[in-house]
Order: sequence, then structure tokens, then C-alpha cells
Amino acid sequence: TVFPAEVLPVVLVFTAGFHTLTNLLLLLLGVALLGHLSVSLALLPLILLPMLLVALGATWFLAALGAYVRDLAHATPVALQLLMFLSPVFYPSSAVPESVRWLYVLNPVATLVEALRDVAVWGHAPQWMSLAMVTGVGLAMSLCGYAFFMHSKAELADVL
Repeated sequence: TVFPAEVLPVVLVFTAGFHTLTNLLLLLLGVALLGHLSVSLALLPLILLPMLLVALGATWFLAALGAYVRDLAHATPVALQLLMFLSPVFYPSSAVPESVRWLYVLNPVATLVEALRDVAVWGHAPQWMSLAMVTGVGLAMSLCGYAFFMHSKAELADVL
């Protein structure tokens, strides 16, 4: 039976997306209970799309690379934990010293977390230029990750 292997990373991303939507619904419930619902919540899909693209690209790339570098499965959770602490999940980006704040431009997750916080919690519109740049980065990551996966696909059966 021929099975399209490129679907497996997509399933992982959509499974994580389901958990993300569940947690987002809990956040929105909390915001509603506090009486802070706003019209800006309609912008949430514009933030979730680049998040999906970044995750999909990274997953395709890591899935193909993980077949060759076996220790990647052990390093990925550590790297994700580090990425979470380097993103403004537990603190606002304004708490980061000005001298290193420019590094946040290199972290697409930081921009997405700030945009999600602006829209869902504070009721503000996201910074459109930053969101457009992260969408472009996410699209590039998706295309490059997919291309790398498809290029490696023929050799994956031999390696595994």
C-alpha cells in the first residue's frame, strides 16, 4: 500500500492545532467572564494562519531530518522549551531589556504570541507589519520544509 508520508506531519500539526484551539477557547471564556470581549477577536484567524504555517514548515523539516539524525527526537523538546522561555509567553516583550529586544524580530513565535495577546486579551489590533513579516516567514518555512521533506522522501524508507 502506498501511503503519502507527507500527510503524517500535517496530522501532528492539526492535532496540536486542536489543542491550541481548545486552550484558546478557555482563554476566551476567561476574557468573557472578565467582560473584556472585543471586536478584535475576529482577527484571531489572521494570527493563527502564520502560526499554522510556521508549525507546518518546522514539522516537515524536522520529520525528514529526524530520520537521519536520531538524537533530534531528544533535542527537539529541549529546543521547544527554550523557545518558549525566549518568547513572551510568561512576560510581555516590554520587560525585555532594550539592548536585546531586537532579537525578538528573529523569533516568529514572539511576534505571534504578542499579536495573540494584543487581540485576545487587550482588544487591540496586532502590529500589521510584524504580522505580515511573520506570515511571509511562515510561508517560506512551509514551502522550504515541504520541499526538503519531498526531496528526502525517496531516501526515508532506506534510512528507516
